[in-house]
This record gives sequence, C-alpha cells and structure tokens, in this order.
Amino acid sequence: MGVWNCKINCNTTSNVMGAFRETTNKTGNGGGIYSANSGGPWWIANCTIAGNSTGYGAEGGGIDSRGTAIISNCWIVSNLASYSAGAIRMAATSTCYNSFLMGNTAEGYPGAGLGGALRMIGDNSLIRNCLVVHNRSSSSGGGIKGDWSLKIQNCTIASNVAIGNGGGYAYQQNGGSPAIENTIIWGNSGSGIYSNLYIIVGTNTFTNCCTSPDIVSAFATAVNTITNDPLFINTATNDFRLQPDSPCINAGVNREWMEGAQDYYGNRRIDNFRKTVDIGAYEYLSHGTLFRGH
Repeated sequence: MGVWNCKINCNTTSNVMGAFRETTNKTGNGGGIYSANSGGPWWIANCTIAGNSTGYGAEGGGIDSRGTAIISNCWIVSNLASYSAGAIRMAATSTCYNSFLMGNTAEGYPGAGLGGALRMIGDNSLIRNCLVVHNRSSSSGGGIKGDWSLKIQNCTIASNVAIGNGGGYAYQQNGGSPAIENTIIWGNSGSGIYSNLYIIVGTNTFTNCCTSPDIVSAFATAVNTITNDPLFINTATNDFRLQPDSPCINAGVNREWMEGAQDYYGNRRIDNFRKTVDIGAYEYLSHGTLFRGH
C-alpha cells in the first residue's frame, strides 16, 4: 500500500486519524498519516505533509508508522505532536530518504516533547540524505530522539532547538547500537553542555561526522570527527549547502549504497573527479571548465 504525489495539510487527530489511515486509530496518533499495521512496506513518496497535528499525548504530527514505511522525496513541515515526533514516528525497519523536515514541533505535558522532527524507534530504522532543520522539542531531541539501533547516513541536522537536552540528537533510553555516519550535527541548541548532543545510554558510533563540541560520552565512540564550522552557504535562507572551503567536502567515508545514488539535491553522491563522498545531505559541486580530449 502507498501514498504518492499528495498534499496532506492541516489535519488534526482526536479519536481517528487526521487524513489517511490504514486502520482505525484510537489514540490520536499520526496527524497526517497513520499506520498501525506491523507488516508493510508502506510507500510514502513525493508528498507534502504540512500543518497537521495529533491528539493530546500522541505521536507523529506528520506521520506515525507502526510497521515498515518507506518515505522518500517528501516535504514534512510545520507539523505538531503533543507527545513525540513532530514530523515522523519511525518504527521497526522504517526508512526515510531524500526528505526535508523543517519547522516541526513536539511538545506537551512535563516529560513529553521528544523529537522535534523524528523519533526513531526499533532496530534498523534509517534516515539517509535528509535535511532536518529548524525543528523544536519541549524536552529532548530538537532534531532527532533515538531509540534502539537506528542508522543516520549523510544527513544535515542543524538549527534545531530542544528546551531540554540535545538540540540536534538525543539518545537517552532503550539503549542499542546506533550508527551515525557522514552526518553534520551543527548549530543546534539545548540546555548547558548538552546543547547539541545528549547521549546517556547505548553504544553510539559516529563515523566521519561534523559536530561541535566534540563527542565526549561513555556511551559514544567517534571516528574521524570534524569539529570545525561546516560553512553552510546561508542558514538564514535555509541554504545548507557547503561553501567551497568547507571542511566537510571529500571528508566522508564511501559505502556501497552510494554507487549511482544521489544526494538530497539530486546530484551524484560519488562524482567522477573526487571519488570521495562529502559529509552532510549535499554534495559540493565545483564550478569550472571541463576540457574533453580527442
């Protein structure tokens, strides 16, 4: 089953799902799309999901998938959850590719407000080539609240806010072995020394990531971390592409999935010149003249 090429806007859940449901929703979860099916996969592609909200104490302002969802090339913006996951609650083996998550909010009663954009629950939930910016949580994980053994690959997580800890990424319960690689987690805000990252359980591995301050936690290992400014073009206009002198250019680690793959903007992940992936959602494209020999 799937949802393609749709606009799902300004719905609110109470006892049933706001716009589209796979099964009866008695909890108020999933302001835009809700699936309680533990099977799947569900396909959600090329959709705009905006301005939706959940019922009280519920999850997934934009999407709540309790089964296996494959979300790709979507704009998920300005949604509200009153417990967790302002944009998407991802369970089981759900994946999100090449999508834009901005201006989503998770807030509610004390202790609620987890994952302004995403709450990733279940082993092997994955986001790749996504831009996660300007989201907000009233507790932890302004950008992403993680559980179990999630995967984050080549994403840009920036300018998110948590009123509590971990403006960019929070991992504080249901410990597993998250793997975060080739990802920029930068310029997020939260409380005290945990403004950007908040990691207090599990075995988190960060590989070729750009973040500041450096990753210092008994529950995290960092390999080839960059702590210098990634040099976005203009965050004020939501242009999170890399400037020519960004330290994130050619600083990632290549993986098999990148062969023939595209970045968030539709450019090749591995070009024919540098042959090394960049860190973040965007590949930098240099400008110049190409001379072809005869």
